[in-house]
Amino acid sequence: MVDLLIVSQPNYPVPAVADGAVALVIDRTLQKIPEFRVIGYSFWDEKMSSQVFEKKRYWHLKRDSVWFRLIKRVLIVLGIVDTFKKKFNLDTKKIDFLLGLKICVLLKKPKLIVIHATNLEWCYVIRKLFPNQLLAGYYHNSEIQHCDKNILTNAALELDAHIFVSNASREYFQVALPDLDITHKCYVVHNGTPIDDYYHKSKNNEKTKILFVGRLIPRKGVYELLNAISLLNIKDVKLLILGSDDFYGLGETDYIKSLKDFVASNGLSKLVFFAGYVPNQQMPKFYKDADILVFPSIESEGLPLTILEAQAHGIPVIASNVGGISEVITHGKNGFLLTTPGNVSEIHHYLDLLVEDRGLRCKMGRLGYEIVSREFSVESMASQFLKVSERIICRCDLSSN
Repeated sequence: MVDLLIVSQPNYPVPAVADGAVALVIDRTLQKIPEFRVIGYSFWDEKMSSQVFEKKRYWHLKRDSVWFRLIKRVLIVLGIVDTFKKKFNLDTKKIDFLLGLKICVLLKKPKLIVIHATNLEWCYVIRKLFPNQLLAGYYHNSEIQHCDKNILTNAALELDAHIFVSNASREYFQVALPDLDITHKCYVVHNGTPIDDYYHKSKNNEKTKILFVGRLIPRKGVYELLNAISLLNIKDVKLLILGSDDFYGLGETDYIKSLKDFVASNGLSKLVFFAGYVPNQQMPKFYKDADILVFPSIESEGLPLTILEAQAHGIPVIASNVGGISEVITHGKNGFLLTTPGNVSEIHHYLDLLVEDRGLRCKMGRLGYEIVSREFSVESMASQFLKVSERIICRCDLSSN
């Protein structure tokens, strides 16, 4: 028996295969909490064949294993698989995920299941699977801003608790549902990052190195960043763009092609470089060498790990003032916040300031490191999560008595 079982979605496999925020947060949380308290449910993804991980921290389901094929055959004979298909109307992979989860819960008997979800309907699916189980949703980014109000309402009512990565996300959820009394069910666990001791090391780059890290999709504001770079009078800079359109770095979308066309047609080929997808374990070397991080999202965010990781390496940040970003970045102190998300002239202005003033970069970077070390470490995140989970279990135990 364990206290907590952490569950992701089938499209976000854990342990982290390709470094999405969901999987990284789960991995980092499990590493810091004793295994008798919490485990993760790991559903074998076809891209996980080379994955090596500490099995103790996960209850691991491999779809093509002999034991699972035998169990599934029995369940087919008993008609349980057909019942699942009719009840959930999902593809075979997701049905297998749910079958494995059902077995896991029967064996481990967790007090609380925590569902890391970017799709609130997935939380409702798991509620249908476990109608009497204590369930909490754990939400990472802008999924609640783009969710139909009926789905939001169902999630708010059906789940026993809701965990958000920022105060801003929690506030949006509560404001979006003014007719529901859900304040007592909503909690915040800020994201955390490993802390490195690099803020004090001077960087002797010949060119000021500007970094973008994230998915190359329109809402991340990459096109706006390129526009701002094209306006810089100082050409003694280098912009390195790390990321792809998805977490596996497969293919090149029309949007990525348009970004590269913009670079070529505006004479930026000697200033801007696309590095593609970079695994998380290789990211420290890029952070250590960078002078500035730009995070110009044009839509809401939760609490981006990229910003925390950059600050942990003593890098000042220019970011849109959306979601929970202002809970980390204080304008003019450890970075700059864009009044209008993705505003090109603002990005250009703050880049100009930081490129010209090395002393300002060092001052902001040092303060950012201190803030993240104190408030946004992995240890802090794991501690918050454990305390929140205990509060949820205690509250629900009291209400049931």
